[in-house]
Amino acid sequence: FVLDADTLEVLDCNEAVGPVYGYHKEEILGDCFLSFFPEEERLRYDQLLKSEKEIKQGRYLDRQGRFRFVHIRLSLTTYPGGDVLLACVIDITDRLQDELKLIQAGKMATLGEMATGVAHELNQPLAVIKTASSYFLRKTRKKEPIDEEILSTMAEEVDSHVNRASNIINHLRQFG
Repeated sequence: FVLDADTLEVLDCNEAVGPVYGYHKEEILGDCFLSFFPEEERLRYDQLLKSEKEIKQGRYLDRQGRFRFVHIRLSLTTYPGGDVLLACVIDITDRLQDELKLIQAGKMATLGEMATGVAHELNQPLAVIKTASSYFLRKTRKKEPIDEEILSTMAEEVDSHVNRASNIINHLRQFG
């Protein structure tokens, strides 16, 4: 875009304006460049466009009223009739969406790893409890007595591993 340095009127632009903004070149010549930005943000963009050399993540509205994100590089230069701003606008919407997808995929991978770790941690106490209960069932089905010392030791082991599993679940709740 070639913009009037004071009013930000669009003096000229290339044909790439169509794919990015959804307008034909002829439709926007003479319009204010700020009209592409949300109304409530125009004052801020007016100041940024006139004072900065670069806007790394600007937000504008395309012809359909959808928000798009752009990187804008600005340079002040002379043009027949006065000073102008050259605005090189690059649509970065797709790149930002791809970055968000990568972040989400990373979060899902981390969640999967965490779930695997939790399952492993819970499996250990459950294995001890299962072994003890299988022993007790086998003895009671055969109507065999269980030595008191073995009964006490195994009951303590079961109790200890139930506490361990409970602590793992409490840590998960705190994390959540």
